[in-house]
Amino acid sequence: MTKGKEIMKRVKGKLQSKPADQQSSLKFKEFLRQVFLMGNSELHVEIHHKIKVLETDKKEVVGVFGKTGAEIPKLQEFLRNLNDRRTKISDYVSGAYGILSLIQGAKSSDITDSKEVVCQVPENNLKEGLETIGQSIDEAYEAFEQCLSLGVRQSVDSCEKIAKDKVIEPKGKKGSGYHKVLKTLCKKNGVYKPIRKKGQKRQRERNINDSLASCMRGLSNETFKKYFPNQGKDSSINYLIDNFTLDTNRLVEKHPEVLLLLTFLKTEETKLKAKLKRDIRERKKEIYNILLKSISNTMHPCYERAAQYTGTDRLENMRKELRNHLKESKGEMFNKAKKEMLDLLKEM
Repeated sequence: MTKGKEIMKRVKGKLQSKPADQQSSLKFKEFLRQVFLMGNSELHVEIHHKIKVLETDKKEVVGVFGKTGAEIPKLQEFLRNLNDRRTKISDYVSGAYGILSLIQGAKSSDITDSKEVVCQVPENNLKEGLETIGQSIDEAYEAFEQCLSLGVRQSVDSCEKIAKDKVIEPKGKKGSGYHKVLKTLCKKNGVYKPIRKKGQKRQRERNINDSLASCMRGLSNETFKKYFPNQGKDSSINYLIDNFTLDTNRLVEKHPEVLLLLTFLKTEETKLKAKLKRDIRERKKEIYNILLKSISNTMHPCYERAAQYTGTDRLENMRKELRNHLKESKGEMFNKAKKEMLDLLKEM
């Protein structure tokens, strides 16, 4: 049995076993950490698959991580961060190798005649690649502008009814007992997360900001999937970055005398592409999250006012405050959210 298969067998055994106490649970997670430090991508996939299975099976979660299973997201985040660190370390090593090649190449005396000729090709490839990626970003901007404009119109038309049905006056919640839910929601900036009590049925979470964002988010999701998918598509920006090249490998065959300088260019290309993809991933998160944040910020003064109501008419007064604010600010609110999303995209 090879060492890789041997390790895989051990991992599967660990994943199938259920630590009986806190100490064994810690050992289990430490084992995962050591495995990831080894950099085995096959193990990476296997462990992530097992974690997803654990998430869907309450008994497994209880067996491995205690009664709440609350450490599962923490473990996933740990694994993601660990993988990011490994990627960055690889980039640093590659960069150091490239700089070393540049220093060694600069000492060589036989590259002067070839340097200008060779540099012209990467410069042209870089210019063409940037133009292609730039065009794709422009297309993404136009696509977002169109779908968000439609989202603004639909949101303005439907937001009052959505807010009423989902939060302000949901069916079956007309009694005075609902005032506690609505008051808590206003105190928590539009979000109500019920605490489940033993022996009671779990209450529904209510998020008026999320409900108000639903139209614009739904329409923009397809555009996100086209230009910023989790996995590569021919139309995605990441796909264009992956396929961009300075074509240094072909140049090495024709001009071996500048091998070291071309090696430096290749490492710089790899680093730049990795950085671009990381930056796009982070900006994608910002663009996606700004919609909810913007709506929440616009609604915040209303929540503060509504939370102050007391007395026998407090429920109706809170409802009235929310309805009036939404009616008066809906156009400005959704257009502001659209602008903030597009501004982030423009900065990409």
